[in-house]
Amino acid sequence: SSHAPDSHMRPLVKLALAAVVVAAIVFTATALYLGLVFDANRYKPDLAAVARQATGRELAIDGDLAFGLFPQPHVRVGAARLLNPQGFDGAVVELASARASVRLLPLLRRQIQIDELLVDGLHLNLLKNRKGENNWSDFFANKSEDSNDGKRFGISVRGVRLSSATISYRDQSQKTEFSLSEIELKTGDLGGVAPAPVQFDAKLTIAKPAVKGALSLTGNALINPANRTYAARGIRFTFTGDDRITATLKGDAALDLNTQ
Repeated sequence: SSHAPDSHMRPLVKLALAAVVVAAIVFTATALYLGLVFDANRYKPDLAAVARQATGRELAIDGDLAFGLFPQPHVRVGAARLLNPQGFDGAVVELASARASVRLLPLLRRQIQIDELLVDGLHLNLLKNRKGENNWSDFFANKSEDSNDGKRFGISVRGVRLSSATISYRDQSQKTEFSLSEIELKTGDLGGVAPAPVQFDAKLTIAKPAVKGALSLTGNALINPANRTYAARGIRFTFTGDDRITATLKGDAALDLNTQ
């Protein structure tokens, strides 16, 4: 009788192991099927339509779209451009490639939760013409809440990594120009309740007065768009010029858009 429990447990253990094996086989087969059959490129027009609705701009996806399940569900996109509004040539945003790791269950609730967004070769091209018109202010134009039909996806991004990014600014009316190049940005979990670590490095170039040097920023950030509150803790900002002059700023900052 002392071996009775063991004799009952063995079939259960074998059954559990068999279930795990079957689940693994089904998951692997599904992943292989999606990889061989599923063509994410057919959704390019849908993405372009969403971008046009959200920004009023044309989205040109020159690279391929791909969906994968390993090591976790993710979407990859090749080269893409978000074009400028009328009156400006070229693109306001360009990227060489991007990859977003997403969670599947929130998609059923029409929520896009991105665990980590990796972008390589981002170029943000900010322009202001001689009339004082710019190519970015329409992004922040107030959208009517009544236009939301309840069918749009909510999007949240927990972590961001930028590599080889560039931000350039040119004002033709004031004849000023500067750029941030070789940008490397890495954040921790921005969606948590605790401040997340942030590391930012870049090269700064200003045309007039002529300034060149390296920027570095470290610290912890807390971002809560739902409550419209933002905070930075333990920030250390350092600029080292090509002439070896160094300036350092340290401190904390907080912004509450509800109370201004």
